[in-house]
Amino acid sequence: GTGIYMAYTGNSAEYGNATHCEYYTSQSDKSLGVVHTGAYPCNPSVGLYNGAPVVVTRDAFGGNQLLTSIYSKETASWTDIGDTLCADYHEAKVNGDTLYLMKNGDGNGDGTDSYVYTLSLTNSNATWTKLGTNAFIDNSAVPMNMFFDGGSIYITYQNGDTNLRDVYVKTLVNNKWRAVGTKVTRDGILNMVGNVHNNTIYLVYGNSASGI
Repeated sequence: GTGIYMAYTGNSAEYGNATHCEYYTSQSDKSLGVVHTGAYPCNPSVGLYNGAPVVVTRDAFGGNQLLTSIYSKETASWTDIGDTLCADYHEAKVNGDTLYLMKNGDGNGDGTDSYVYTLSLTNSNATWTKLGTNAFIDNSAVPMNMFFDGGSIYITYQNGDTNLRDVYVKTLVNNKWRAVGTKVTRDGILNMVGNVHNNTIYLVYGNSASGI
Protein backbone atom coordinates (compact mmCIF):
# COMPACT_ATOMS: atom_id res chain seq x y z
CA GLY A 1 0.00 0.00 0.00
CA THR A 2 0.90 3.66 -0.09
CA GLY A 3 2.33 5.54 2.82
CA ILE A 4 4.91 8.06 3.97
CA TYR A 5 8.45 7.35 5.11
CA MET A 6 10.03 9.76 7.57
CA ALA A 7 13.60 9.82 8.84
CA TYR A 8 14.41 11.88 11.93
CA THR A 9 17.19 12.24 14.45
CA GLY A 10 16.89 12.11 18.21
CA ASN A 11 19.80 13.31 20.27
CA SER A 12 18.34 12.79 23.72
CA ALA A 13 18.10 10.27 26.52
CA GLU A 14 14.79 9.04 25.08
CA TYR A 15 15.89 8.51 21.50
CA GLY A 16 19.65 8.16 21.86
CA ASN A 17 22.12 9.70 19.44
CA ALA A 18 20.53 8.04 16.44
CA THR A 19 18.59 8.39 13.21
CA HIS A 20 15.22 6.63 13.18
CA CYS A 21 12.86 5.80 10.32
CA GLU A 22 9.07 5.44 10.46
CA TYR A 23 6.48 4.30 7.92
CA TYR A 24 3.05 5.94 8.15
CA THR A 25 -0.21 4.93 6.50
CA SER A 26 -3.78 6.13 7.04
CA GLN A 27 -4.31 3.17 9.38
CA SER A 28 -1.08 2.88 11.33
CA ASP A 29 2.56 3.75 11.75
CA LYS A 30 5.46 1.34 11.93
CA SER A 31 8.96 1.88 13.25
CA LEU A 32 11.71 0.64 10.95
CA GLY A 33 14.18 0.94 13.77
CA VAL A 34 17.46 2.76 14.21
CA VAL A 35 19.17 3.58 10.93
CA HIS A 36 22.36 5.26 12.15
CA THR A 37 24.07 5.97 15.44
CA GLY A 38 26.80 8.52 15.95
CA ALA A 39 28.16 11.34 18.06
CA TYR A 40 25.45 13.75 16.85
CA PRO A 41 23.51 12.56 13.77
CA CYS A 42 21.53 15.27 11.97
CA ASN A 43 19.96 16.40 8.67
CA PRO A 44 18.67 13.01 7.48
CA SER A 45 17.46 12.62 3.90
CA VAL A 46 15.16 9.77 2.87
CA GLY A 47 14.32 8.40 -0.59
CA LEU A 48 12.83 5.22 -2.03
CA TYR A 49 14.36 2.55 -4.22
CA ASN A 50 12.05 -0.30 -5.28
CA GLY A 51 9.82 0.52 -2.34
CA ALA A 52 12.68 0.42 0.18
CA PRO A 53 13.79 3.56 2.04
CA VAL A 54 17.33 4.87 1.60
CA VAL A 55 18.61 7.23 4.30
CA VAL A 56 21.63 9.55 4.39
CA THR A 57 22.60 11.17 7.73
CA ARG A 58 25.40 13.57 8.64
CA ASP A 59 27.21 12.92 11.93
CA ALA A 60 27.94 16.52 12.95
CA PHE A 61 30.20 15.67 15.90
CA GLY A 62 31.67 12.64 14.18
CA GLY A 63 33.82 14.47 11.66
CA ASN A 64 30.73 15.39 9.60
CA GLN A 65 30.81 11.92 8.11
CA LEU A 66 27.90 10.97 5.87
CA LEU A 67 26.22 7.66 6.77
CA THR A 68 24.19 5.91 4.05
CA SER A 69 21.95 2.85 4.48
CA ILE A 70 19.15 1.00 2.70
CA TYR A 71 16.34 -0.98 4.33
CA SER A 72 15.48 -4.60 3.53
CA LYS A 73 11.84 -5.54 4.03
CA GLU A 74 12.78 -9.24 3.87
CA THR A 75 15.19 -9.08 6.81
CA ALA A 76 13.70 -5.96 8.46
CA SER A 77 17.19 -4.52 8.81
CA TRP A 78 19.40 -1.72 7.53
CA THR A 79 22.53 -2.25 5.43
CA ASP A 80 25.30 0.34 5.05
CA ILE A 81 26.12 1.20 1.44
CA GLY A 82 28.69 3.39 -0.27
CA ASP A 83 32.09 4.51 0.92
CA THR A 84 32.87 7.32 3.32
CA LEU A 85 32.33 10.98 2.43
CA CYS A 86 32.21 14.05 4.68
CA ALA A 87 30.26 17.28 4.23
CA ASP A 88 29.35 20.52 5.96
CA TYR A 89 25.84 20.21 4.53
CA HIS A 90 24.15 17.78 2.17
CA GLU A 91 21.07 16.94 0.16
CA ALA A 92 20.34 13.40 -1.08
CA LYS A 93 17.65 12.11 -3.46
CA VAL A 94 16.86 8.91 -5.33
CA ASN A 95 16.12 9.07 -9.05
CA GLY A 96 15.60 5.76 -10.83
CA ASP A 97 18.19 3.28 -9.58
CA THR A 98 20.68 5.96 -8.50
CA LEU A 99 21.18 7.85 -5.26
CA TYR A 100 22.30 11.43 -5.87
CA LEU A 101 24.24 13.38 -3.25
CA MET A 102 24.79 17.13 -3.35
CA LYS A 103 27.36 18.00 -0.73
CA ASN A 104 28.80 21.33 0.34
CA GLY A 105 32.25 21.20 1.86
CA ASP A 106 34.29 18.28 3.16
CA GLY A 107 33.42 18.63 6.83
CA ASN A 108 35.85 21.36 7.85
CA GLY A 109 33.42 24.27 7.43
CA ASP A 110 35.07 26.15 4.57
CA GLY A 111 32.71 25.07 1.78
CA THR A 112 35.41 23.63 -0.46
CA ASP A 113 35.02 20.27 -2.20
CA SER A 114 31.40 20.99 -3.15
CA TYR A 115 30.43 18.38 -5.71
CA VAL A 116 27.53 16.17 -6.72
CA TYR A 117 28.02 12.42 -6.39
CA THR A 118 26.08 9.36 -7.51
CA LEU A 119 25.76 5.90 -5.99
CA SER A 120 24.34 2.95 -7.92
CA LEU A 121 21.63 1.19 -5.92
CA THR A 122 21.79 -1.94 -8.09
CA ASN A 123 25.23 -2.88 -6.76
CA SER A 124 25.67 -3.42 -3.03
CA ASN A 125 29.42 -2.83 -3.40
CA ALA A 126 29.09 0.43 -5.32
CA THR A 127 31.10 3.49 -4.28
CA TRP A 128 30.34 7.19 -4.68
CA THR A 129 31.22 8.61 -8.10
CA LYS A 130 31.68 12.32 -8.76
CA LEU A 131 29.17 13.76 -11.23
CA GLY A 132 30.61 16.58 -13.32
CA THR A 133 34.22 17.66 -13.55
CA ASN A 134 33.90 20.91 -11.61
CA ALA A 135 32.67 21.99 -8.20
CA PHE A 136 29.28 23.69 -8.29
CA ILE A 137 30.55 26.35 -5.85
CA ASP A 138 33.78 27.16 -4.01
CA ASN A 139 32.05 28.56 -0.97
CA SER A 140 29.47 27.57 1.60
CA ALA A 141 25.98 26.91 0.19
CA VAL A 142 22.80 26.67 2.28
CA PRO A 143 20.09 25.80 1.49
CA MET A 144 20.46 23.38 -1.42
CA ASN A 145 18.07 21.31 -3.52
CA MET A 146 18.12 18.83 -6.39
CA PHE A 147 15.38 18.00 -8.86
CA PHE A 148 15.06 15.96 -12.02
CA ASP A 149 13.49 15.98 -15.46
CA GLY A 150 13.69 12.33 -16.47
CA GLY A 151 17.40 11.57 -16.48
CA SER A 152 18.45 15.24 -16.36
CA ILE A 153 19.50 16.67 -13.02
CA TYR A 154 19.19 20.26 -11.82
CA ILE A 155 20.70 21.69 -8.66
CA THR A 156 19.99 24.94 -6.85
CA TYR A 157 21.62 26.63 -3.90
CA GLN A 158 22.23 29.96 -2.20
CA ASN A 159 25.78 31.24 -1.90
CA GLY A 160 26.64 31.31 1.79
CA ASP A 161 28.73 34.48 1.42
CA THR A 162 26.57 37.18 3.05
CA ASN A 163 27.97 39.72 0.57
CA LEU A 164 26.68 37.69 -2.37
CA ARG A 165 23.80 35.39 -1.39
CA ASP A 166 23.13 34.67 -5.07
CA VAL A 167 20.70 31.84 -5.79
CA TYR A 168 21.40 29.88 -8.96
CA VAL A 169 19.97 26.89 -10.77
CA LYS A 170 22.59 24.78 -12.53
CA THR A 171 22.69 21.72 -14.75
CA LEU A 172 25.34 19.67 -16.53
CA VAL A 173 26.58 21.00 -19.87
CA ASN A 174 29.38 18.95 -21.42
CA ASN A 175 29.87 17.36 -17.99
CA LYS A 176 30.38 20.73 -16.29
CA TRP A 177 27.99 22.50 -13.92
CA ARG A 178 26.68 25.61 -15.67
CA ALA A 179 24.08 28.17 -14.60
CA VAL A 180 20.63 28.00 -16.18
CA GLY A 181 19.81 31.63 -16.96
CA THR A 182 20.77 34.42 -14.58
CA LYS A 183 20.67 34.37 -10.78
CA VAL A 184 17.22 33.81 -9.29
CA THR A 185 17.50 36.22 -6.35
CA ARG A 186 19.90 37.72 -3.86
CA ASP A 187 17.38 37.85 -1.02
CA GLY A 188 18.07 35.70 2.02
CA ILE A 189 16.02 32.52 1.75
CA LEU A 190 14.91 29.92 4.27
CA ASN A 191 14.50 26.87 2.08
CA MET A 192 13.71 26.03 -1.53
CA VAL A 193 12.25 23.32 -3.73
CA GLY A 194 12.59 23.10 -7.50
CA ASN A 195 10.76 21.22 -10.23
CA VAL A 196 10.48 21.05 -14.01
CA HIS A 197 7.23 20.96 -15.99
CA ASN A 198 6.86 21.35 -19.76
CA ASN A 199 10.48 22.51 -20.08
CA THR A 200 9.96 25.26 -17.51
CA ILE A 201 11.81 25.37 -14.19
CA TYR A 202 9.84 26.36 -11.11
CA LEU A 203 11.56 27.32 -7.86
CA VAL A 204 9.65 27.91 -4.63
CA TYR A 205 11.45 29.47 -1.67
CA GLY A 206 10.78 31.35 1.56
CA ASN A 207 12.12 34.88 1.94
CA SER A 208 13.86 35.24 5.31
CA ALA A 209 13.28 39.01 5.45
CA SER A 210 9.57 39.10 4.61
CA GLY A 211 8.74 35.64 5.95
CA ILE A 212 6.86 34.89 2.71
